[in-house]
Parts: sequence; C-alpha cells; structure tokens
Amino acid sequence: GVEEMSFNGRFTAQQDYGQNGFLQYGASFFHTAEGIVSEHDHDSDGVIDDRFGLGQTTFAFDFTWRDVNASTRTANTLSLELWRNAREFVDETTELVDRRGANGLWGFSQHDFDPFWSGGLMASWWQDAANSGSADWFTASEAGSQRAVFATRKFSGFNRLRLQLTESTPTFGSAVWSLALQWDVILGSHSHSMDW
Repeated sequence: GVEEMSFNGRFTAQQDYGQNGFLQYGASFFHTAEGIVSEHDHDSDGVIDDRFGLGQTTFAFDFTWRDVNASTRTANTLSLELWRNAREFVDETTELVDRRGANGLWGFSQHDFDPFWSGGLMASWWQDAANSGSADWFTASEAGSQRAVFATRKFSGFNRLRLQLTESTPTFGSAVWSLALQWDVILGSHSHSMDW
C-alpha cells in the first residue's frame, strides 16, 4: 500500500557571492508511514509471531559557502548540515510502538592552497534514537561523534586522491581511529551546472 512506500526529495538553490564565490542552501527529506519492517519471534521457535510496519521521517537543512580568490588561485569552503530524525520502535515487552527522535549535525571546512592541493577539517555529531539517554544536545550519554583531518590532491576535475585521518566515537563502545586513502575517478564527459 501507499503507507508502505518511501518518499524522499531535495530542494536546493545557489547564488553568486562576490566576484568568484557562491552560497548554496537546501533542504531534504525522507518519509515512510509504515515502510520499515520489524519482525518479532517472541517464543524463540524460529517462527515470526508479529510483523510491525514502522514509520520514519527525516528532515535535513544544509548550507555551503565558498569563496574563491582568482588572483591567488586559492579558495575557502564551509559546509554545514543539520538534521532531525523521528522513527518508531517496538517495545519488546509491551509490544507497543514508541516514537523517538534524534538530532545530528555534520560539517567541514576546507582551504584550497591552489587548484591542485587542499586540506581541511570535518566533524559530525549525532544522537542515538534507540537510546532514551541521548535526549540532550551535545550532552547525550550515548551520542556518536566523528572528527577528521584530510588532505586532497586533484589531478584534474575528474581525478582526485584524498588522505584522511579520522577519530570515530560510536554510540556504544570506545573510540576508533582510521587512516583512509580514497581515489575518485570519473570516466567520460561529466559536469554539474551546480556544485553538488
């Protein structure tokens, strides 16, 4: 039925800023009334006793500012996204559906030293909707977070290499460090009229 379908969308706008910069801002959403299935085997006999169609809704707002200095061929970029998620859970003992919410934010700051080299910082923070202890902004006991520093080498508009060091703190457990090398290649003619 329609209630089991999922819907998502995005609206965005971009405008020039100064001589060589731009502002981009947008909103996105995801919604399903009963499209997330939760199956429960209450007596552990391997047979599903109950199936629940659960709802979920997410709204996100984002903002990106980029300023380019054409004479020095440098640039600065700042991007932020704030989101709100509300989803339903099934209480194992009462079998009642409970709706809980969670917030999160993500952002990065990047400086382009020239058209080929750039570096920056990234950070994110989010609440765990499954845990009622993560109700307060930034003081949640079971919230997750991530911090990273990265360096990027662009060989062309279609080929880049990025090295990133990340510290991730999940909603459970201890912090994890990772070092990643990412290579992005776009094959064929490709362009966007907007900076996505």
